[in-house]
Amino acid sequence: MPRQSIFDMKLSKIYPLLLAKVERKGRTSQELDEVITIRCSTLQVFT
Repeated sequence: MPRQSIFDMKLSKIYPLLLAKVERKGRTSQELDEVITIRCSTLQVFT
């Protein structure tokens, strides 16, 4: 079975994984949400 690219995954599938990682690094879910919001709005500007 081929590995699934992270770019093909929905955010709802990887969000819990990202949240676990940022919490291990001492960050909060609010900080993760802020980064996701910034990245998504940046992507919309360039499309």
